[in-house]
Amino acid sequence: MVDAQKRFWPLAAIVAVVALLLYLPTLKYDYTYLDDNNLVLDQQGLLQLPSSLYEVFGRSFFGDTADTYYRPVVNMSFVINGLANGVRPSGYHLVNVLLHAGACVLLLMLLIGLGIGNLSSLLAALFFAVHPVNAASVAWIPGRNDTLLGCFTFGACLLLLRKAHRPGLLPKAGHLTCLLLALFTKETALCLPLLFIAALFAAHGRRALHGRRWMWGGWAIVLAAYFVARYAVVTAPPGYVMGQLQTAWQRWPELLSDIGKLLLPVRLQVLAAPQDVLWWPGVVVIVIAVAACFLRGMRRGIVAFALALVLLPLLMSLLGASYVVLETRLYLPAAGMCVLLGEVLRTTRSRGTKRSIAAFGVVAIFIISLGFVNLRYVPNFRDRYSFSNAAIEGSHSSSVAHSLRFRALHPDISNRPQ
Repeated sequence: MVDAQKRFWPLAAIVAVVALLLYLPTLKYDYTYLDDNNLVLDQQGLLQLPSSLYEVFGRSFFGDTADTYYRPVVNMSFVINGLANGVRPSGYHLVNVLLHAGACVLLLMLLIGLGIGNLSSLLAALFFAVHPVNAASVAWIPGRNDTLLGCFTFGACLLLLRKAHRPGLLPKAGHLTCLLLALFTKETALCLPLLFIAALFAAHGRRALHGRRWMWGGWAIVLAAYFVARYAVVTAPPGYVMGQLQTAWQRWPELLSDIGKLLLPVRLQVLAAPQDVLWWPGVVVIVIAVAACFLRGMRRGIVAFALALVLLPLLMSLLGASYVVLETRLYLPAAGMCVLLGEVLRTTRSRGTKRSIAAFGVVAIFIISLGFVNLRYVPNFRDRYSFSNAAIEGSHSSSVAHSLRFRALHPDISNRPQ
């Protein structure tokens, strides 16, 4: 155990340093004026009151009576920023960068715990750390939704898998706490119990579900607590659920666009109208992923967990806003692609030294390429002008992008994108 820890920490340091250095320039970035003005700039009276640390549980995400989002943990993190550094954007960006570095380390720990191997896990975690689809979650202040969700999800998985057959009280309590915090962070977390089941099967097979009454009961209590708290604050209009399901059914082409960006980020968009997304890379990536799943030596449980981590959050994201597509929703799916990549690398190591060296070399070059793409993409989040220009360039049909551009050129009219 001690030797394993000694081997882990140098790898964790590499992943954390790469993530930190890559996003260090964002500490000088300003606000984009897409949601961060509503959540931070317009809320300074709330964010600089210590009592707001618990009062956020009694308000919706945007503080609007018509708002259907309930994310008090995210608002609480903004309160901590407001108390520490007021309106200065540098502090908010710093927290985002630290959360991403922490999520990368937790993902590395999860990959190693799944038996993927140290070197394969390191490359897969670096893939996640530098992937440009994660730029929106790190460089855009409201993207904190997803970095927080990533930390709680990976932490909950690790605690659930720790001593899975005879878990102690602390891992049990920690796992349920992470689940509750994830639910209070973003609605996507409602799919996490299914993801946890896939993780248990991946690590321990069918026997992993035996004798886990504490888990089923704990999940039921946590979900009940979440829904009670949510419906005490947020009231959905009549027909809301059916309307969301119908919208999700109409938005299925967005799944192909999202899946494509996980491996072929040939057209990144800081935001987009649904009609402007590119679907063909998704078909290519699906073909590649299916072929990888049938490689000899691939463990079916790990493959199933990876696919669950990719698909479940994407399906949940279809229930979100129908007029805009954001890359922040790809944070957890990108982690799923990392798990699949790590398992492919583990498999190649058992098929000869030459194949292993070739596979690791190709992946290393691919990761470096993604890093350069990221370096060119992240500056789109520098300020309201860079962001609005990138939004229009990436999606000419987006009314949100044109509204942002107009208000960037005429800040005296209004700071609020409509």
